[in-house]
Amino acid sequence: MTIRETRFDDFEAIGGVLRRNGLSTRTHEQWAYFWRNRPGQAALEGIPRGWVLEDAGGTIVGTFGNIALAYDWNGAPVRAAFASGWAVDESHRAESLGLALAFFRQPGVDLLMTTTGHEATSGAVFEALRAERVPAPSYAERLVWITGHRGFAAGQLRRRGMPAADLVGAIVGAAADAVDAVRSGRPEAASAVEELPRFDARFDALWASLRRGSPRLRAVRDAETLAWRFALEPRAPAILAVDRSGDIAGYLVLVRRDDAAARIRRMEVADLQARGDDPDVVRTLMTAALAVARRDGVHAVTVVGHHEIKRRALAELSPRVRPTTGWPLYYRAVQPALREALRSPDAWDVSPYDGDSLWAGISGERARTAVMDARA
Repeated sequence: MTIRETRFDDFEAIGGVLRRNGLSTRTHEQWAYFWRNRPGQAALEGIPRGWVLEDAGGTIVGTFGNIALAYDWNGAPVRAAFASGWAVDESHRAESLGLALAFFRQPGVDLLMTTTGHEATSGAVFEALRAERVPAPSYAERLVWITGHRGFAAGQLRRRGMPAADLVGAIVGAAADAVDAVRSGRPEAASAVEELPRFDARFDALWASLRRGSPRLRAVRDAETLAWRFALEPRAPAILAVDRSGDIAGYLVLVRRDDAAARIRRMEVADLQARGDDPDVVRTLMTAALAVARRDGVHAVTVVGHHEIKRRALAELSPRVRPTTGWPLYYRAVQPALREALRSPDAWDVSPYDGDSLWAGISGERARTAVMDARA
């Protein structure tokens, strides 16, 4: 058995391993996009794209993806590598650990992480290899706002296999929708928020301000990187921003994450940033996000993660709080200066924007059009 670094022409073989092991795959357009379109490539040079396991005949029977992303700690650049797409054919599972060791032993990185780990499997292996759980306890609780009670109620009944779910959901949700129509005011919040078609130069100025703020581990959020990160979305994300005299005081990005089985239309807050974590800006953006969801016929808006300061501001908007299952976040600080600092919950502001969480739900054909549009 041989472990080597992933090459561009391994696309078909890696896709076969992932499919045989029940994992989602990328289209060839997505694969090429990740290899060739990453901003700041020079700063991440030398970090492998992943590793493959070959049998004696040279057939690829295992894969371990490695996503290199630029981060920032207290104004200093951080080279971060994220585990992604770890799969090995059943007949060769005894060799799985070798792929994980390749990830943990890679040189030239400051931080190793996974944002899509599985507590009982990959999470247990990572902890055995001296990774730690990200100290962000709020990540285990999802904030939920229902913006279309009829559709949401019908979807919940559908999930339980209840007959006449649409009819019963309409009856149950009608009263709640009427109450929401009265409560969903705050026109001053809506008027203070712009809905933007793209990430413009103002985001560069905001990113410079965020880097000077409270010491936190942050993924790079300049305009170019934001555009790259969201380019694979099947539907264009909703970009909301609070502008104050030509400068962005904060922004929020909504992506669609529908529950197809229950036919619940859902939006997720993929990123939410504000200068100085201003709670008024956070609440204003979230109020506008809920208005966008109602306008677009979306049944629910969810928030997972984000720093506790922002979650306290969001709590004033009366979300439902729902526990999440498992634990997906593990890290190992390679750079000595990060080791003690990252043990503090205050150092983290983890959201779906981090790692490959954002891309986990849009692999395959559903993202192809978005890739083609992004390249045009």
